[in-house]
Amino acid sequence: MTSNSNRPLNLLESESTRRHHQQTFWQIIFPISITGLIIIVLAIFNARTTISQISLNAQIALIWMLIPAMLFTLVGLAVTIVFIIFSIKLINILPGYADLLQLNVTKIANRTKKFADWCVEPILRIHSFLAILSKLTRKRQPKSILRQLYSGGKYELK
Repeated sequence: MTSNSNRPLNLLESESTRRHHQQTFWQIIFPISITGLIIIVLAIFNARTTISQISLNAQIALIWMLIPAMLFTLVGLAVTIVFIIFSIKLINILPGYADLLQLNVTKIANRTKKFADWCVEPILRIHSFLAILSKLTRKRQPKSILRQLYSGGKYELK
């Protein structure tokens, strides 16, 4: 066991526990008590008033409850208006840039096709030359019956 285990733990008298109790009072108990007292005073005040004053107080309370909702609605409306303005500006700018983009993409596509043709051209020349040589060196063989029928020709018996 360590030397600290011989010392008794007295958590109820520690500095952090004392600060915790003090903060609990000022941050929880005191605000709830003051709010409760204000509600009781307002209830007593409303009990002593006439019906017309109660109606007036209810209308005033309704106004105070609607003000935050209206402010949040105005913020949402402002954000919507800003999005609409930026969308209009984007729509006005976008066609010019889209035209430039399309022109550049078309240039890239044309260059790619030319490069691909340039790369394949020697191979095609060699194949066509070899095809011509094989055609010239090959003996003429009569077409078979199946080849004639497949090619659309009519087979005639001789």
